[in-house]
Amino acid sequence: MTVFRLTPLEVWTLATMATLPIEPLSALSVWLSGFDAPEVDSLAERGVHRLQAKGYLSPEDGQVPDDLLEGLTLLALSRITLTTILRGGSAQVHAHFAQVNDWLAQYMPEDKALVVHSPESMASVAASLLPSWFEVASSDKVELELPLGAYAMLVTAFELADVRELVPSLGAEGAGIFTRAELVDSLSDREAWLDGLALAGVQGVPKQDEMPLSDYLNLLVSRGLLRESSSGQLSIGPAASSLHEVLSDPDVSALTISLQSSDGGFSRTGAFLYGGGRLCQIEYILGGFVRVQQLASRSEGTAWAAALLAEGAHQPVTVTPWEGTGDARQGGGGTARVPKGPRFCPYCGTPVARSTAKFCVRCGRALR
Repeated sequence: MTVFRLTPLEVWTLATMATLPIEPLSALSVWLSGFDAPEVDSLAERGVHRLQAKGYLSPEDGQVPDDLLEGLTLLALSRITLTTILRGGSAQVHAHFAQVNDWLAQYMPEDKALVVHSPESMASVAASLLPSWFEVASSDKVELELPLGAYAMLVTAFELADVRELVPSLGAEGAGIFTRAELVDSLSDREAWLDGLALAGVQGVPKQDEMPLSDYLNLLVSRGLLRESSSGQLSIGPAASSLHEVLSDPDVSALTISLQSSDGGFSRTGAFLYGGGRLCQIEYILGGFVRVQQLASRSEGTAWAAALLAEGAHQPVTVTPWEGTGDARQGGGGTARVPKGPRFCPYCGTPVARSTAKFCVRCGRALR
């Protein structure tokens, strides 16, 4: 896979040369909106020379690497963005992909640069999202569906129980035991996590002061996820032991996957937790609920990721027709030229960045 690093000036230069159809709210449009558009003279005087110095533009015939131009074309058209966050220990790894139908291009906005990867097929991206070391050693086939606030309370209970196990003297009744009041007080630690879910596009995230905490507690006890003694003390119930084992692993890793449109019309978010040789899938569903299930293999998680991208592939793509087809832009010391050739896909009429393009970004059909 080839990786390109571009400044705003270089992106504007390539977009002008190739007459890229930069759609409003596309990934490329959103990124460029953070910078002032350069003067036209700057594109020819500085932009072309910088691209040539990086090897991104041939000084002889104005050729641009196919992977670079196709990657930019995806970013220029895509309003569907896939974002992944892998957390393990104190480390976090982010990745962004612009999707148009069956193709995606990974990219990463930096302070004053845009990193663009060569395009990948939807199948290839889906197969690579879950790390290879998410290998399942055991599975109890657990499946739960809870209100999002109740799930937040359950995760808080896990943490509280772990603290009581490590330091039993902190609890009134011994190791792993805590009170309702202690659980409710500790739930405030989940507020930043809930806010993060809302920012990721999860629908129905409750506000801290609006959650029916007593109802959530009663629900967790009735499901056997929490156990309540006759004296009112709480501990982790047998129905939650498997999930507790995952989250209590000191080396637990979490992968969050979010696919959403920039206009807010489409949003799906899920997560995978890997710990203790177990893999759990967390899926946020409409109405403010969360579905938790333990997977029997990594391939089940990959299948979910493939289905998610398939939903993104069916989102509509808007392409504004070109108003002009100028083939040349003068650059200092020579002419930067986009070779003549088919300007539109012969199957669906989508603008094609150049005659050597390998695929159509709208219908995905091969162009050569």
